[in-house]
Amino acid sequence: MTGIDGESNCLGAVEKAVVVLREIAASASPLSLATLARRASLPKTTVHRLLRTLEAQGVVQRTDAGYEMRENLFTSNRQAPSDLTLRDSVLPAMLTLYNRTRLLVQLMVLDGDRVRCVEQFDGTPNRIGMRAPRGTTWLARSTAAGRVLLARQDSSAELEQARLAGIALDRGATHPEATTVALLVTGPGGMHAAVSVTGPHDAVVRTDLRAALATVAGPLRQRAEDRQIARLRSA
Repeated sequence: MTGIDGESNCLGAVEKAVVVLREIAASASPLSLATLARRASLPKTTVHRLLRTLEAQGVVQRTDAGYEMRENLFTSNRQAPSDLTLRDSVLPAMLTLYNRTRLLVQLMVLDGDRVRCVEQFDGTPNRIGMRAPRGTTWLARSTAAGRVLLARQDSSAELEQARLAGIALDRGATHPEATTVALLVTGPGGMHAAVSVTGPHDAVVRTDLRAALATVAGPLRQRAEDRQIARLRSA
């Protein structure tokens, strides 16, 4: 069973995948299957299965030396260490959200007056046939992700709801048959991004989906607050 109603059947796998992702992201060099299995305290067969899924999603890549995070997910002229740091911190939460919903889950950042997709988990199929390669951009004000990000720096009335709630909804902005809900998240160093879920309207506006989105974003906000408190205490 998949989707939110079947989350108890998939969260065990999600938690294991998060452990593997964190080990890869924390390593300065590629890690072998055996090393990952030892560090994650998981059977090699389990780690291999998880790595195949993460590789198929374009999150990790296999090299002669082992597995590493993919760093070529961005458009060629826009790779930035801050993007990579933000992506690595948000990936576990995105993976959890994807496995709960089986909808298109994306990480968006502002890029001038546009919003850019820097990472995504994409179901096969994703229910609406939407294909948006990493690096795709949309006009920020037309999208839910763009509005929650713009609301931080724009006091206009049209963004008031997104500014107060930290969440926004759009219908048909990225695909004629798609509805998107996006939530503002904070990564390391106070970097801001939006995590969005896109799919059929009836699936996206479900109360339990919004609750799942908020639950996933909560730990990111808490970690950011903890880092800020730690900096203040050490000042």
